[in-house]
Amino acid sequence: MIEGLRTSPVSMDQEAYESWKDYRTRRYLTDPNQLRVMVRNPFQLTQHERASLLDKISRNNFVVYEYDLCQDDIHAAFEECQIEPEKTKSQIIDQHVIGQHGLSQKNDRLCPVSNRGYAHICRQLGLVDSIPNPESGPNDVTLVREINQTRGLHELDFPSDSPTENVDFKRYIPYTNKPLGWHTDGYYNSDKHIVRSFILHCERPAIFGGANELVDPEMIYFQLRDANPQWAEALTQPDVMAIPANRVDNRTLRREFRGPVFHTDPNTGYLYTRYTQRKRNIRWKTDTLTEAALEAMHQLLEEDNQWKIRIRLTSGQGIICNNVIHRRTAFSDNNANSDNRNPGAETATSSKRCLHRIRFGNRLPSTGVYPPLD
Repeated sequence: MIEGLRTSPVSMDQEAYESWKDYRTRRYLTDPNQLRVMVRNPFQLTQHERASLLDKISRNNFVVYEYDLCQDDIHAAFEECQIEPEKTKSQIIDQHVIGQHGLSQKNDRLCPVSNRGYAHICRQLGLVDSIPNPESGPNDVTLVREINQTRGLHELDFPSDSPTENVDFKRYIPYTNKPLGWHTDGYYNSDKHIVRSFILHCERPAIFGGANELVDPEMIYFQLRDANPQWAEALTQPDVMAIPANRVDNRTLRREFRGPVFHTDPNTGYLYTRYTQRKRNIRWKTDTLTEAALEAMHQLLEEDNQWKIRIRLTSGQGIICNNVIHRRTAFSDNNANSDNRNPGAETATSSKRCLHRIRFGNRLPSTGVYPPLD
C-alpha cells in the first residue's frame, strides 16, 4: 500500500479520496513549459536535473526532457571516447552508444542511432525492468515510425521460439502516419507483462503533425468519480474490457486478456489504468452503466480541459512517464516542395519521423505524491 494512503485508490472512503484529489490537483502542472527539464549530459545527470525530473513526474506522472549539450560537456563526458569536438551532438552520442552497446548503424532493425543517451537517463531514474515486444529490437527499443511493407518476424529480433511468418505492419496503427487515439501503452498485455512506465525519445520529428497529447489518468478518474461515483466503480470491474487473442496465420502471438480500466496495482499500490479508444480488437462489457461510464470517459478525453498537455517533440526531446493516457495526431513526412519536383518520390527512411520507445515493468520512483497520514 502507498505510504500516506489508508486504503487503495479505487476503494478509499470519501474523506481520504478528497484529500488525495486535493493534493494531486493542487500540484499538477498545466503549463507545458513547466514540464520541461534541460539535460546537459544524458550520460551523467546532475543532482538538480534528476531531482527536477522526479519532481515533475511526482506532479503529473510525466515529464519532458531536452538535451542541452555544450562543448564543455562534450569534452568532459566523452573524453574517453576520443571524439573530435567538431562532431555534432548526434554524432557524439551515436559513437558513445555504439561503443557502449555494440550497436551497428547498419542494423536494419534500427534507424541510424541518434541521441541514444535516453537509455542512460532511464537507468539513472531507476527504470531498469524493460519489457520486450514483437516489434522491439536490441535493448528492447522499439522504433515508432511509418512502415509500409510486410516484414518477416525473423527480421524483428523475435525470440527463437517465436513464429517466423510475415507481419503486416499496416495492421498496427502506431506504424502508420494515421492519428492514434487515446490509450495507455500495453493495454493488451497480461498482468505478467504490465507496462508501468515508458520513455518516448524523438530522433526525428515529422515535417507536419505528429504531436502528442498526454493526461494523468488520475485526473480522469477524479472527474469521473466526481460526476458519478458509479461510473468510476463500473470501470474497476475485472471483466470490463476484453482484448481478443492476436493471431497471425493461425499462430497465437498473444492470448486473450480481460481486465479493468482502473485498478490498484498490487505491486505498487498506485492507481493503474488500461484504456484504448480503438473500436476494433476490443470488447467492452455491454451493461448500461458501463456503457455510460465509457461514454463519459470518452467525452472527458475529447473536451478541452486544463489537465491535458499537448507536446510536439523535436530532435533530442523525449517524454518519460508512468504510462499515462496519451494520443498522437496524424503526420506527414512529405515535403511539399520536393513532391512538386517529383510527385512519385517516396520520402527516404532516413528522413522520416522516428521515435524510440522503451517500456518498463517498474514505475518511476515518486516521493511525496500523497499527503502523509495525520
